[in-house]
Amino acid sequence: MAKVSKTRDMTTGPIAKNLLLFMLPIAGSSIFQQLYNTADFMFVGNFLTMTAAAAVGASSSIVNLLIGLFSGISVGTNVQAAMAFGNKDEKKNSAILHTSITFALAAGCALMLLGILLAPGILHTLNTPAEAMEEAVVYLRIYLLSLPFMVLYNMGSAYTRGTGDSSSPFRILVICGFVNVIMDWLLIVVIPLGVSGVALATAVSQGLSAVLILKNLSTGSEETRFRVKKLGIDRKILGQIL
Repeated sequence: MAKVSKTRDMTTGPIAKNLLLFMLPIAGSSIFQQLYNTADFMFVGNFLTMTAAAAVGASSSIVNLLIGLFSGISVGTNVQAAMAFGNKDEKKNSAILHTSITFALAAGCALMLLGILLAPGILHTLNTPAEAMEEAVVYLRIYLLSLPFMVLYNMGSAYTRGTGDSSSPFRILVICGFVNVIMDWLLIVVIPLGVSGVALATAVSQGLSAVLILKNLSTGSEETRFRVKKLGIDRKILGQIL
């Protein structure tokens, strides 16, 4: 039996049907991501103290800033990949993929280290309550360990959608959302690690999302699939993405 392609070529066939089928998983991802965050706060609110809840809440603006920053940058990868895919330019698509992944690793690790170092000062600047400061620093520093994985998933999923496959990132998000809920339960209820447990649950689920998106990108044609030996920065393409 022939393998069903997950890619939708918007340059051929009826645009309305293709567009609708392409958009549905993206809309589902947005909704599911909100439920994903809601589950975290439900566990925090029901099983941890008010101080712990304040510690997690103190980092929310920083977390949202980082997610927004790299979600925005990933749009550049999405646009560049879509144009190269539409032009059937596999060589450029490969360069876009490996430049995006290399940038994600470099930027994610750099900001992770910087954030871990500056966490107390950042939280103090945000007027974090003194009684919640210690737990807030612990939560933020552990959460930041997942930053390279989060950036990898965002860049990898943006590239995947740019080449016409919106269903794979959605499936990965669903899987990792359930893993996050299970880890929340395990590390807060079964093994009471407090705010450390919440942050570790996020780190594990984000790490899994990065592994799964890279596994997905390692399939396809020989020219465009992800290969570690092809990692590197094409300055012109990085400029176009940014």
